[in-house]
Amino acid sequence: MAFKPKNKDSLANVLTVSVLLCLVCSAVVSVAAVSLRDLQDANEKLAKQRNRLLAAGLIEQDASNDTVDEVYAARIREQWIDFSTGRPVVAPDPESKAYDFEAAADSDELSGAIPSEYGVPGRRPNVAPVYQVLSENGNSVERLVFPVAGKGLWSTLRAYLALDVNFDETDPKARFPIAGVTFYEQAETAGLGAEVENASWQQEWQGRSAFDETFTPAFEVAKVPAAEGSEAAQYQVDALAGATITSNGVEYMVNYWLSKDAFGAYLKELDPELLELHRVDPAAAEAALDKQAETTAN
Repeated sequence: MAFKPKNKDSLANVLTVSVLLCLVCSAVVSVAAVSLRDLQDANEKLAKQRNRLLAAGLIEQDASNDTVDEVYAARIREQWIDFSTGRPVVAPDPESKAYDFEAAADSDELSGAIPSEYGVPGRRPNVAPVYQVLSENGNSVERLVFPVAGKGLWSTLRAYLALDVNFDETDPKARFPIAGVTFYEQAETAGLGAEVENASWQQEWQGRSAFDETFTPAFEVAKVPAAEGSEAAQYQVDALAGATITSNGVEYMVNYWLSKDAFGAYLKELDPELLELHRVDPAAAEAALDKQAETTAN
């Protein structure tokens, strides 16, 4: 009886090869995802640090990663604020969800609803970080950088807003003027709402007043700007052309996060002594965590 070779193109063989191929590809993708996760997390962390430094005016756009690391370690300190009291609290565990500003806002347990009158949909974390910008000699705090988030036309807007700190001034307009802003996440229409990332537009923010004389947030993204030099103009930046909803979202975002229901309560009571309460050196804290992990591993 003659040998009859198996049909390699049979349905069973095709299915077997397909299943094996899918399993191998899945394994490769899974291994790659796990092995790259640490790198992705590190890159995301570095990108946020870069944006905080840009908002604070401490680096140029083309600063190297080494420069970002060096300046951040030397000039940035953290303080965590409890929005229910407006007071600094002990920083959350860096490994917890509460330490992640964005993740905490998505958790019902770790966040609260933003009051509807502010026009900012969504929730805000129960506690949030403030990034203190030290002077070059480290003896004082020159600026504060706040994480803020709002809603544009198509997407969530995430930014860092920097305010100068002038304790010699009693008028809120001069005590905490805007020092800078960077938007690090948005998906608005290219050439319209996406212009929130335009460096020239962001420069308009520098020196504008965030608060009026009663400590009420009064920032405005103005479709029809007031005359330059007028009292109204000191609170305004130009609206983005063809992006009314995004422009409104930016205005609502700033005025909410500086309100008494967010960072405003902290700012109203702020003095040099309060700045030091529960202050954290993030570089030192990270080094301590690395050492602890190394000790545990050994």
